[in-house]
Amino acid sequence: MYTNVSLSRLPAQFKKLGTENYGLGYRERLLLKGGSFKQKYRYPKSPKDISFANMVNGLTFACKHCDPDYLITNDEALMRGLLHFRKILRAEESSLSDERRRLLNLLETSLAPDTNAYRRDVSVQMAEDAGFNTPEYVTAHNLIHLESSMAAYPRPFFVKLNFAAGGTGVYMVSEGTDVRQTIEKIRNSGYSLSEDNPAIIQSLAEGSEVTISFAAWKGQLLGYTVVKPLETLFTNGPSSVIKNLYRPQLEKPLKALVQKLQFSGFGGLDAFETSQQELPNIIEVNLRSTHTVPCSSMLGNNLVSLFFAELQGNETTRQIVQHTQNEKVIALFPDEIMRDRNSPYLKSVPLDISWDDPALHTALVQLIYKYDKQK
Repeated sequence: MYTNVSLSRLPAQFKKLGTENYGLGYRERLLLKGGSFKQKYRYPKSPKDISFANMVNGLTFACKHCDPDYLITNDEALMRGLLHFRKILRAEESSLSDERRRLLNLLETSLAPDTNAYRRDVSVQMAEDAGFNTPEYVTAHNLIHLESSMAAYPRPFFVKLNFAAGGTGVYMVSEGTDVRQTIEKIRNSGYSLSEDNPAIIQSLAEGSEVTISFAAWKGQLLGYTVVKPLETLFTNGPSSVIKNLYRPQLEKPLKALVQKLQFSGFGGLDAFETSQQELPNIIEVNLRSTHTVPCSSMLGNNLVSLFFAELQGNETTRQIVQHTQNEKVIALFPDEIMRDRNSPYLKSVPLDISWDDPALHTALVQLIYKYDKQK
């Protein structure tokens, strides 16, 4: 996405820690506007035009030149392609060339071992098995099954597809919603259902929305943050003002979930809580960097530096998971300015803005003006 601000901010933070960063993406996307890369590799076409072969060729070309230790993305379409590429490489493992073996090792390091963990139904069930509360849900493996299940399921509810962003991947069904129209939207979205790629029908969760972000290494929880959105850029959009929360009771189930996943990287849980003392209801588990990972240092738990220490080879058996009590409110740049130039938060709370990447900062300022024109 052009406005993928959170991903574009990570290179400067890693560079400050001493890494060499390399960027792979599309020319006009925000990620490649930054100045924290040693080298940039660009796909020639737009995301709508690129094929799986184009994705593989671009990744292979970039990795051949820079030989990365880890790959970070939060693009759902790219993640789906990477998982499929890993499946192919795994099947050919015994006869791989050195170059392809390095690619397989990169993907094994950067992705969760179990491909099914990226499915909404599987990951939510993992969260429940780890001790979290979850709303009721059912799965559907084709459109006929989905339509009949939607007709019988108590409203209101959400229909969610795998590897699809909100708008094309999440559909609200309430009283008065035409099931057949929703089915046609899904049919025309380009996402096909199957036994390996089902949709889920999920009941609404009660309570206040919170986002849990975490860093992990080889199945070990390193640290986490919990934030409550006070403002969002638009309805169901990214947070623009957040309040940091202290939730030590989440450590035990989070540890159990990360251990089940055997995951190395950044992840997040979308949740709703009805009480500060009880565990929240988890509606989604996302094995990718969240919108609030880049601002974790301002919240007292620097997830980027925790992960980098492990990536660098400082592997230790951690006895303490980092989650400090630091209940503060911060505004996110440029989101809160885009939401409301006259927002009182811009004058009353710290603004999370990175000055370490002047080129990216310039691009973000331009993004504000572009957003204003589109309103």
